[in-house]
Amino acid sequence: MLHSSDASYAVHLAAGAWPNVRIFINGRLVDEIVNQPLFSTDDFWDIARIHWPTGTVYRVNDLIEGFDSSRGLAPRITDEMLNSGLCSDF
Repeated sequence: MLHSSDASYAVHLAAGAWPNVRIFINGRLVDEIVNQPLFSTDDFWDIARIHWPTGTVYRVNDLIEGFDSSRGLAPRITDEMLNSGLCSDF
């Protein structure tokens, strides 16, 4: 099973936002991404995929500007994910 981790900028601030994300698995910090700039309410940060039950984290780290949440978006499958044998590209 693959879980997706993402964030969106939901509050309009003139200076933007610089969120930090920490991924913990079974109480252990396994990945951290800091200071990803988000400047618009339409910014969407696609952070990572987590394969379960192995706990393998595949970092995506894509910033999507002008994201329209009403149309949805299929999660991107990276080459690393495909090469793991755990994922397939539909």
